[in-house]
Amino acid sequence: MNGTFEDDSEADEDFEDPDTLDSSGDEEVVKEDTKRPAKQAARKKAVEEQAEDLTEQLSKMSVSSTRYSMDFKCPYIMYDYTEDDRECVSVDFLVPNQHRRFFRIKVQPGGKALELEIVVPPIFYDKHRVLYASNGDDDININTNKVTAFAKACKAIVKEKGQDLHGTTGDVEDEKEIISAKQVIQLPFAVEETLWCGIANNREGFEVIPVENDDVVLFNEMREALCFFILTVDMVKPEATARKPRGAMRKMVSPRGDVSRGGAAAMDEDGGENQDGA
Repeated sequence: MNGTFEDDSEADEDFEDPDTLDSSGDEEVVKEDTKRPAKQAARKKAVEEQAEDLTEQLSKMSVSSTRYSMDFKCPYIMYDYTEDDRECVSVDFLVPNQHRRFFRIKVQPGGKALELEIVVPPIFYDKHRVLYASNGDDDININTNKVTAFAKACKAIVKEKGQDLHGTTGDVEDEKEIISAKQVIQLPFAVEETLWCGIANNREGFEVIPVENDDVVLFNEMREALCFFILTVDMVKPEATARKPRGAMRKMVSPRGDVSRGGAAAMDEDGGENQDGA
């Protein structure tokens, strides 16, 4: 029996417990397994963020449920260039046809964004506009349901949004104005808060340019030439502050007296205190 018996100690040396196995290859597998949950969580978060962005975009595209809007969002073109050795940027807006005084232009503090506010033309919320548009139609009068409903809506708009010409709430409807929400344009670089007037001194920082509409069909129907209005705003990058010259020689009076008159002794002669006690 002893000839066929195998020593258990030698078998134990060759035996490796899988629970205690510790090799570099297995460590890499374990590390990879620990990374997977983190990667899956990151993918899930990215998908959720994309879904939120899509939902936000769809909500912006959806039809508004509010009763009115007095806001403008004008198409615009922005372009930068060099003029008079200065870096400039201009923004052209397609705006409603009205005088330039109804456009409020402002560069935000810091010069990195441009704001545009537009006074809404009063005829738009004039409570009699629907009646004016009837052109004497006998079926439409001041008591018609459509006319009275429109007048009621306009009255509510003016009450909520209207400001008098002095910037405070007034009581007389004819003296109120409604200003649209700010349209903010981010600029490619910081600009001066004062609008650029260009090389010519007679230029203003912004101007409204009528551009004739060449639509032949529209001209034939209206029997007159109509125009688009383009509001153009010019801005300029601030100039670098000139450094003050340094290293120039300048005279500084010694606290012990004018050295040209004997230093401390001179102070004694002039009636000052002799620092040396002489």
